Amino acid sequence: MKKILLFGLIIPALCWALIGISCFDAPRDNVNDPKADNFTGSDLFLFSTASEADGAIGTRDDIDTLCINRRIALDSDLPSDHVKAFIGMDSPDAINDMPANYGLPTWVQIKGPTGSIIANNWADLLDGTIMQSLQAAGVSSVNWWSGADYNGDTDTSLNCNNWVSGTNPGVVGDITAINSSWIYGPQPNCGTSGYVVLCICWND
Repeated sequence: MKKILLFGLIIPALCWALIGISCFDAPRDNVNDPKADNFTGSDLFLFSTASEADGAIGTRDDIDTLCINRRIALDSDLPSDHVKAFIGMDSPDAINDMPANYGLPTWVQIKGPTGSIIANNWADLLDGTIMQSLQAAGVSSVNWWSGADYNGDTDTSLNCNNWVSGTNPGVVGDITAINSSWIYGPQPNCGTSGYVVLCICWND
């Protein structure tokens, strides 16, 4: 019995000493757990801000801060190395430019906050359809300010003047849709409140 106990203590210690990880990081009961593969990075997770707002939501830094604060408020196992607003800001800062602009990984799955799979990879996310609606995946219960067309390009005629004006039209994503309307849906006036911001997070 003493030999078994000693063996059980030595193996985890060797794992940490040799490769800097816990032997118990990789195999997890729930493969969709946000922490399931943090030992090599993580999948991409979508969630939404809590407060509903009109289209005058601010600069990139302003909107990212909303997402960072929401991630902290959730107090969850969601990744925290990188937290960004999932929104079409302007032409150089489009959703489909996030891999180049922010180092977002393109080969991993995109999931809701509890691990429900929305797309198999970045290209799959922006091909015009998703595997399940954002509502079903637990991402949001209300529509969200998008500013993008279905393949992630910023529609500069529908981004509330780079999200500083409440008078122009803007495009929102439909949380009940699995077709392109999930990201390129209704086009309310930017002065209309009642929409949230989507956020995306991942670990290195």
